Amino acid sequence: YLRNGRDSLAAGIYNNLGILTTGDTAIAYLMKAVEINREKKNYLWLAINYQNIGYEYLESGEFEKGYEFLQKSITIAQKHNFNRLFPYLFNNLSYYYLLKKNYKEAEKYANKALQISREQSNRIQELDALDHLKEIHYKQSDIKKAYHFLEQKQVVLDSLNKHNRLKELDLLEMRYKFEEEQKKQELEKKLIKAENERKENIYIIFILIGITVTITLILLYLLQRNKTKRKTLEKEKVEEELSHKKKELTTNVMYLLKKNEFISNISDKLKNIDFDTSENIHDAVDRVISQLDKSISEDSWKEFEVRFQEVHTGFYNRLSKQYPDLTPNDLKLCAFLRLNMSSKEISEITFQSPESIKTARYRLRKKLHLNRDENLVAFLTKF
Repeated sequence: YLRNGRDSLAAGIYNNLGILTTGDTAIAYLMKAVEINREKKNYLWLAINYQNIGYEYLESGEFEKGYEFLQKSITIAQKHNFNRLFPYLFNNLSYYYLLKKNYKEAEKYANKALQISREQSNRIQELDALDHLKEIHYKQSDIKKAYHFLEQKQVVLDSLNKHNRLKELDLLEMRYKFEEEQKKQELEKKLIKAENERKENIYIIFILIGITVTITLILLYLLQRNKTKRKTLEKEKVEEELSHKKKELTTNVMYLLKKNEFISNISDKLKNIDFDTSENIHDAVDRVISQLDKSISEDSWKEFEVRFQEVHTGFYNRLSKQYPDLTPNDLKLCAFLRLNMSSKEISEITFQSPESIKTARYRLRKKLHLNRDENLVAFLTKF
């Protein structure tokens, strides 16, 4: 805004900045104000600007420049009858002559400033004029007159102080009334706010109670439902495990029965051999064993496979899908191992030697790509 510099308000701001600063900075601001007021033909403020510039030069010790700008201000004030400015201008001229030690001219302008100040009831400039007169007579060693003006100055000061005290009392009374009214309004606001907060708190409490009850009921319902569901699942799990154990037990019992049946058949076949005939005894025994092996490998295995798949559904499919190179004999061995049967037990059921079973297990491990440290039975329980 100040950058524009072509507005009366900007000129006022520059003038105030000049008053607040000193020396070259103050004069620079005041000259900007002069430029604007001269262009706008604002002569009152132009006269004030010149007066302020003159005072700054006086304070800086450049007396003649100060006098020059004071004269410019007086010329404008006289031309436009700016009588309110004369106490200020005459006091500044008195100050100029006082600095120059021209006490006669200093006294003349101080008296002019005193007279006009009293006519205009301008107590501040009256004080300045009395102070100048006191100083002028003191410099001339006229102590009596200096004391006389000092007493007048004190009277004016007392009057000003009294006036200021009365103003302060009025201001204090107004401030007291204002503060009392403000306190009253604030109290009313606090009471209204407290009442509203009380109502809000009641609503919040009811809402919280409702939420708490609702959450409690929901939690109780969920706990009861989970409890029921857990019991149902546990029951189903127990039933499933019992069924599984029952089927496995049935399978194992079936093998035990078959095993006994095989032994019985072998015994009967051997009893029926006529050892007195010319037929080779070894050939007869071999036929019996071959016949029994065939029966075991066909009938027993079919029955076992049916029972096994009832317990371990999809075992063969999952295993074959992942390891398509497995033969039927490999799958058969996997089934026995899945039942956690030892090599000895498998050999007894299949009528193969334990060494053959161990060899078959070794080949099976290679096909399943198992390391030496991996447990074959544990691996097969995953399928």
